[in-house]
Amino acid sequence: KKRMDYDLIWSNESSINRGFEIVSQPMTVEYMLKYKDRFVKLFDYLKKMGLKDDDSCGLHFHVNKNFIHNDEGAINRIYLIMENFKKELFKFSRRDKDNINRWSKFLLDTNEDDNKIQQKKKNRLGTRKINDSKDYGDRYMALNITNTSTLEFRLFKSTLDIKTFFSAVELVANIMFMAKENVVRQLIGANFKKLLSYKYGSYCLDYAKRKNIPMIRNVIFD
Repeated sequence: KKRMDYDLIWSNESSINRGFEIVSQPMTVEYMLKYKDRFVKLFDYLKKMGLKDDDSCGLHFHVNKNFIHNDEGAINRIYLIMENFKKELFKFSRRDKDNINRWSKFLLDTNEDDNKIQQKKKNRLGTRKINDSKDYGDRYMALNITNTSTLEFRLFKSTLDIKTFFSAVELVANIMFMAKENVVRQLIGANFKKLLSYKYGSYCLDYAKRKNIPMIRNVIFD
């Protein structure tokens, strides 16, 4: 391991093709946005070195479970948000379906029809406890809850584009705040635009517009 400036560490990572992993120390979204220039310099440095991101690389975010007081209800609401906006999040991820299914699966199969998906949502996101479903024990999920202290968002492909990076930062933060601050009945009927603008929005709203990701059509349902 080699320590870098800006609270970052370069680390060996066997799952990456001839590459390495960059790991940050814990930091808030406000800190990251305040010191955005540090990330800009880092990304410029990596590109000047001739480094590239490919399909073997992922952009993962860990959020301390203490943020939601390790509340099972809040975790279920995170699943509710992510599964309802699966199609939009898939586009945000920049992964293909094979890559998603290998490294960061959703709970519900994207190839199933809407009736089956709705029924499985009721089974898995309704009265069922989190630990009752075998799917929750798999770490290669879009949301990995198997870590002791953190929730891991494994959804995104890696990037060296600073705007794409911060759009992912904002999106994860918005999911966490939306799940923490609302009960299920308050989430019903919310569209994707509300999620993208819930607390932070400048980067993720811009990304959705640039990539023509629908923001109004789909809404959360129970």
